[in-house]
Amino acid sequence: INRKNMLVLQRMFPSTTEKFNSSPLDWDTFVRATEDKGLAIFSVGGSEVGFARPGQGHIVLHHPHKEGRPSKIYQIKLQVWGKRMRYHFDWDRGSFVHIKSILTP
Repeated sequence: INRKNMLVLQRMFPSTTEKFNSSPLDWDTFVRATEDKGLAIFSVGGSEVGFARPGQGHIVLHHPHKEGRPSKIYQIKLQVWGKRMRYHFDWDRGSFVHIKSILTP
């Protein structure tokens, strides 16, 4: 995945206090990053959004929203979602590799 999206997804699995205290993440940024990682995104109904990976099922997350404001995901929620991603998709901090690091000899 690209570097920006890798950093977004790594926030679900923080390794330092600094990352625990990160500012809220924009919902659209989160969705783009999960798509880059290979998840299919679909509406379940209302504020519920499904994230599916072929052969590994799907999870449903609540799209946070406040009327008149951009949707933000707070760090604690990202960590909760990270635990669910770990359980359903076997993701962890090491699951995200920057594509250049694979291609660079």
